[in-house]
Amino acid sequence: MLDKNAIQFYDKDEKVWELKKKRVTDQRCNQSSHFVEGSFYGGRETMTIDRLKQSQLMSKEISDLIISHEKVAHVQLQNPLDHALLILIKSGYTAIPVLDNDFRVRGQISKNEILDSILGLERLEIERLHDITVETVMKKKIPRLKTDTTFSKALTTSINHPFICIEDEEASFVGILTRSSILALVNRYFQQST
Repeated sequence: MLDKNAIQFYDKDEKVWELKKKRVTDQRCNQSSHFVEGSFYGGRETMTIDRLKQSQLMSKEISDLIISHEKVAHVQLQNPLDHALLILIKSGYTAIPVLDNDFRVRGQISKNEILDSILGLERLEIERLHDITVETVMKKKIPRLKTDTTFSKALTTSINHPFICIEDEEASFVGILTRSSILALVNRYFQQST
């Protein structure tokens, strides 16, 4: 627990924030804890993050984590939205890659983008699903990585994306890297190192 004396307080006379720097003991893990640049860090968490940064895991290539293109649901640019929606519903995914005829990634399509495209003023215009192509509503700016990308780069990229499309040197679709596979590897690393 945090000591009552180790808190941030406001000096009204000088109108300056001060941080009282005092060593406190985290009684939960019996390790020394301290304030660093205005934030509280426990000894165990700081040590684990430092160990992760220094490990070989961060420089490892992502090739072992890639889900192969044969196992990934996807649609083509010319597919109608009703086909894309069917694929999304059957697969259980919220978004899938969009590929061209040369098997290159051109974007991704999600349930939200499909529903936004058929949203009328008073109702969903479902009859329009067959007339609109995937290419017209897909998201074109998506993250992409190469097969030899380091785990560190993949981890950073995955923060805001549930999956990342992986391409080879010729920009052909190889598969996807999911955020859950990245987190699973980090979890295994921490379980083995404790």
